[in-house]
Parts: sequence; structure tokens; C-alpha cells
Amino acid sequence: MRAGLPERYRAIVDLGAGCGLRQGEIFGLAVNNISDLGWLYVCRQVKKVHGTLVFAPPKRGKLRDVPLDPEV
Repeated sequence: MRAGLPERYRAIVDLGAGCGLRQGEIFGLAVNNISDLGWLYVCRQVKKVHGTLVFAPPKRGKLRDVPLDPEV
């Protein structure tokens, strides 16, 4: 599946499978949410509200730190 995507979108598969991020969390992830020390900081997601995509807090408002595997 990953190989079938354009190169710019391949990281989506890595983040979902390798880090367990949900779709909305992946789309809401910014470069500054990735630490040099091997962590991802999930502090927002993209979700649909009344047919419009918006940034919102993660599911149930729970911010979380996710270990980033060096292979990802």
C-alpha cells in the first residue's frame, strides 16, 4: 500500500502502522510535534464539524506522547 502512494504521502502509512496514530491525528501532526529525542506529541487532530474540516483537541481531549521508532 505504501509503495502505491505518491512519495509525499507515504509517511501517513508509517505513522499509522508504526506509531499507532489515528487518521485525524496524522493529518493534524505538525513538524514541531516531532522531537529530536524520538517522541511524537499528539496535541491536535483534524476532524469534520458540520461538514467543515477543523483542528480540534485529540479524542476525549487527551494529549499524549508517542514513542517514535527510529525506523519510522
